[in-house]
Amino acid sequence: MTSRRKKIVIIGIVVVTVGGLIAAQIGTGDRGIEVRIEEVGSSDLVATVVASGKIEPKRSVDIASDITGRIISAMRMISCP
Repeated sequence: MTSRRKKIVIIGIVVVTVGGLIAAQIGTGDRGIEVRIEEVGSSDLVATVVASGKIEPKRSVDIASDITGRIISAMRMISCP
């Protein structure tokens, strides 16, 4: 073998060895996040919350009349089925 051919063979061996080491390192790396898979279906969703504090609405509305007056009588509407 000539000197030039020996250099090419040695460089080829080094490249293959380094490539194999890199591939082995990637193969044993992080496997990612483990997940659980289930079939799609419907079910009841129940959530219980225990907390202390004050409940406030997102939006508050003040109801007022433009005309002041006094209610003399009120009729109750009865809805018939």
